[in-house]
Amino acid sequence: MLICMRTTLNLDDHLVARLKREALTRRTTLTRLIEDAIRQSLEPRPAVAPPHEFHLFAGAQALAVDIADRNALEDWLEGDHARARFRP
Repeated sequence: MLICMRTTLNLDDHLVARLKREALTRRTTLTRLIEDAIRQSLEPRPAVAPPHEFHLFAGAQALAVDIADRNALEDWLEGDHARARFRP
């Protein structure tokens, strides 16, 4: 026996209209669409990987260019070492 709890939600009218259209498109009910969205939002999120670093070795001194910083990496690769932003 399935027991369902009735709950009142106050939702924006435009959002409800979009949800109803989406439910029709997916050939499902508004309730099922909202339940699925809530279930999905409660799923554990994967851990975000830390930014990668590209280590350059110049003699005895090591410099790191943040490869997530596209401009800094392009500056370094193009030989414009003065404009490249480094992290010691």
